[in-house]
Amino acid sequence: LFVNPLIRSAHTPDLLQIPSIKYFLRGFLSWDADHFYNISSKGYLYDKNHAFFPLLPFIISVVRSAYKSIPSFSADTAEDCTLITCIILGTLAFIVSFYYFYKLAICVVKDETIAYRSTILYIINPASIYFSSIYNESYYALFSLAGMYICETSTNYYHAIWGTLFFGLAACCRSNALFLLIFVAWCLLRMMFTNPSFSKIYMGGIVGIFCAGIVVATFYMLSIYVGYQMYCKQNGSTSVPKWCTGLLPNLYNHIQSKYWQVGFLKTWVGNDRVFRTAAYFSIPYNIFAFCSIIFLLLKYHWKNVMQHVIYYGILIGTILLIANAEINTRVCASAPILYWMCARWQIEAETKMLESWKANKSVSIWNYIKKYAYLVYAIVYFSAEILLVPT
Repeated sequence: LFVNPLIRSAHTPDLLQIPSIKYFLRGFLSWDADHFYNISSKGYLYDKNHAFFPLLPFIISVVRSAYKSIPSFSADTAEDCTLITCIILGTLAFIVSFYYFYKLAICVVKDETIAYRSTILYIINPASIYFSSIYNESYYALFSLAGMYICETSTNYYHAIWGTLFFGLAACCRSNALFLLIFVAWCLLRMMFTNPSFSKIYMGGIVGIFCAGIVVATFYMLSIYVGYQMYCKQNGSTSVPKWCTGLLPNLYNHIQSKYWQVGFLKTWVGNDRVFRTAAYFSIPYNIFAFCSIIFLLLKYHWKNVMQHVIYYGILIGTILLIANAEINTRVCASAPILYWMCARWQIEAETKMLESWKANKSVSIWNYIKKYAYLVYAIVYFSAEILLVPT
C-alpha cells in the first residue's frame, strides 16, 4: 500500500488504484463524512452543506492539493492517498486529545488513578467509531479539551485568552463550541475573586470575558456569514429565502430545522419515526448523564467542577429538548464528566469487592453495577453505532 511513487518503475503495479483499496475504505465515507469530503472538493453547493462546518473540509482540501502537486500521482491515486491521510490525521487528533483529557482530569479530580482510568474509558467510548473516521469529532475533542486544560491551569488573563483560540478552532468544527465560553468565563471569574487586588483587576476580567466571546463568536460567525452571502446577497434573484428576513439570519438554524427536525421537542413528537425511535433509544444515556452530574456535585467541591457541570448540563439539555436526541453519545463524547464518574465508580467497587472477598463475604449487587455499568453502556451503544452506519 505504501510503495513510494517516486521510485516506482514502469512495471510496478499502482497498488493504490486496486479497487479493493477503495472498497475497503468505503465505510469511512458514510453519513457526515461523505458531506465533508464532497464539500472539500466542490465547495458549499447546496444549503444542506452548510450544516457541516468548514475546518475539516479545509484540512481535506489542503491534503488533496498536496498530493495532486506530486507529478507522478494520478488523480485516483491522489484521492486514495487523501482518504488514507485524512483517516490518519483524525485518528492522530484523537490520540493527542488523550493527553489533554488526562491532564485535565488531574487538575479537576486531583487523583491520578481516577484520571488514568477515566482516560481509558474515554478512549473506548462508544463514539470512537467517529473519532477514527473522516468526522470533525476528533478535532473538536482535541481543541475543546486543550482549551479546558488551559483554562484550568491559567494563572493570568493572557494565558486564559489562549484557551479561547482553541475554543475558536472548535467553533469551526461544531456549533456547540459556543458553550465552551463557560470555561473562559469561569476561569476569569475565579482569578478575579481569588486575587487579593480584586478591585484593580475587576475591569480586566470583564474585558477578558468580552474578548473571549468575540474571538469564539468570530470563528462561528464566519461559517454562518458564508451562507448568508450565498443565499441572501448573491442568489441572483429579487426574492430571498424567508430565513434571510429574520432579525438574526442564520442559515445553520434554518437547515437544521428543515432537514433534521431540530426544534423544541420536535425529535420526540415529530412525524419522523426513525428520529423518534433513536431518541427513545438515547434515554438510558441521558439518565446516565444526569446521574454523573449529580454524582460529581456530591463527590467534589463545586468550585472545582461547576464549570463542567454547567457545560455538560447545557449540552445534554440542548440535545435532549431541541436537537436530535440520538446524537448525544457523539456530541458529548469529549465531555469528561461521565468518564470521571464511571472511573470513580469502578475503583470504589473494586475496593469493596476485594474487601468482601478477603472477608469471605458476598459482594453487593450495587458494586457489580458500578463495576460493569460503563462496560455494558459502551458495548450496547457502540454496537448501535456500528449497526446504524451504512456500508
